[in-house]
Amino acid sequence: MGMYQIHSIIKLVSQEPNPLQKELDKIENGCSSIYYQVNPQSPYTIEKIGEIRKPLYGGVYENITSEDLAMQRGRHELYKSARLTDGLTLTFAYIPWLDVNRKIEYTSNSSGEKKQYLIKNITTSFASGDCTVSLTTYYPDYPFT
Repeated sequence: MGMYQIHSIIKLVSQEPNPLQKELDKIENGCSSIYYQVNPQSPYTIEKIGEIRKPLYGGVYENITSEDLAMQRGRHELYKSARLTDGLTLTFAYIPWLDVNRKIEYTSNSSGEKKQYLIKNITTSFASGDCTVSLTTYYPDYPFT
């Protein structure tokens, strides 16, 4: 594709930057391929925790041959690291109709806050009748989920 080194930058932000800020980002980072994932609900946006760089290279990343593929892989890696790590684990009486990849709503006893979650994993103990469910926070602002 005519490039010595392929790279893209993906940023998780609370709001879309203005055109001037986008141009400054391109100059500051030396990269014309920058994507902004907007999710105002995420606790991991640049505005909330600052910029954390995670260079991805070697191994499976050596097979990326274009900036478009780098962008796709970067968006997927951001999705995995910023979305799938935010959640909780609950233990309660066994409910047979629960299944993974289902959306549920949970109200916290301590704060009274209602949030929606996706079920990631269910572990059942038939001896005690308990069920342990791992949940990840549901963010409707991710367009490709």
